[in-house]
Amino acid sequence: MAEVGLHARVAAPVGTTMVVLRDGEPLYDTTDAEFHLAVGTVPGVYRIEAYLPGMQRPADVPWLVSNPIYVGLRAAHDAALAAAQRPRAAFFEPLSFADVLLESAPGSANALAPAADGGRVWTYRLPDDTGAYAALRWPVNGLALRDRMDLRASARAPMRVWVQARTSQAGFEERWGQTVFLDETERTYELHFDEFEPIGETRTPRPRREDLQALLLAVDWVNAKPGSSGEVTIAEVRLGAP
Repeated sequence: MAEVGLHARVAAPVGTTMVVLRDGEPLYDTTDAEFHLAVGTVPGVYRIEAYLPGMQRPADVPWLVSNPIYVGLRAAHDAALAAAQRPRAAFFEPLSFADVLLESAPGSANALAPAADGGRVWTYRLPDDTGAYAALRWPVNGLALRDRMDLRASARAPMRVWVQARTSQAGFEERWGQTVFLDETERTYELHFDEFEPIGETRTPRPRREDLQALLLAVDWVNAKPGSSGEVTIAEVRLGAP
């Protein structure tokens, strides 16, 4: 990025102070009517404030304030985004549709049928009950060596669906999950288990992968209206390893 310089001129009474701020902190001030300041390539949000003689910063409201001047933030944003990106999975293992079990509340309709492309079409209908739900469940025997789940899916109409991880020990069931937004466009959603949030009471804030007994796709009254119905096309579900 090329070096940046700020140039300002003010028509004001003698003794007016101009202050340059970077990210809200004073960087430079002058009582000259005109100045040029080289700020180099330091990223930040810059602005210039002007105070008439006798006015004090920060007690007094500035007489003039410039628009914000953004320097180097695109590069800083790109660098932060790159640092935050997770490494790609080194290995994927498909979850078989043959292992899917249907779960639903009384009165719910819940069905899974083959799709033309080899995936599955999941249809559901919820009764007029705030406790209603319909779910697909894959049994698992711990996932210590798997840290994420990929879901490639679309829906007939815009909706949200739960992706949940579940365990049950000594009669105490724990669930964690995330929701994903589905619409008519098929997309792949990469979901990391260490980003799942507790659903109800759990003994740990994140799931212990080695203890997990089931992965679920679920629709319930939290994200769908009682009495509603829908159709989800699931192209693939798979587990990933770092």
